[in-house]
Amino acid sequence: PSIENQDSDAWFGVEIGFNVFYIFEIVLKLLVRGRRWFFLGAQWSWNLYDLIVVVISLTDLIADVITRSSNLRGSDMEVIGTLALLGRLARLMRLLRFKIFG
Repeated sequence: PSIENQDSDAWFGVEIGFNVFYIFEIVLKLLVRGRRWFFLGAQWSWNLYDLIVVVISLTDLIADVITRSSNLRGSDMEVIGTLALLGRLARLMRLLRFKIFG
């Protein structure tokens, strides 16, 4: 394997790790605080935002798995590339939320 593939695999592993962490965080909030607090509490808008970011990130991860395991070409790749970009932007926004508003 080339160095480029090894770097790509390493970043893919990091991406999986972050996804698992954020999914665990949301599930823990729902279990500990309850659905009422999560969706109707004082922080409901941030909780909903976090949920949307995680869903977009999971979509990006699934799209990445599909592209790694198949030989898609043309317009299929454009759609998956757009989803991947949205996922990455959403994760960046989540990081900024913690640095700016946290």
